Amino acid sequence: MRYVSVYILAVASLMALAAHDPLSAEIEPGAAVKADACASDTSKLGVSRIVEIDTTGGVDVGGDKAGAKQLLNDGEVVLTFDDGPLKSVTVPILKALADQC
Repeated sequence: MRYVSVYILAVASLMALAAHDPLSAEIEPGAAVKADACASDTSKLGVSRIVEIDTTGGVDVGGDKAGAKQLLNDGEVVLTFDDGPLKSVTVPILKALADQC
């Protein structure tokens, strides 16, 4: 019986830790990105531009397929977030991106 109690306590503790997410208070979902505010701060990576892609009907961006939209300039990268949102993964990524503008 003691082992069951310890197991239940351990599971409850892990669930409480997973539910507590101190980073979520620092990120405001849907907030506007201010690319110009970061342009002059050399301590941050910054954002040169923001491209929103309408994914209605599926979109083919980049790659070698005929008809694929080529929207990157030299030195640019695209970040995509296809899996999630998973709070334990998404929030730290959003915080890291926010820290770098």
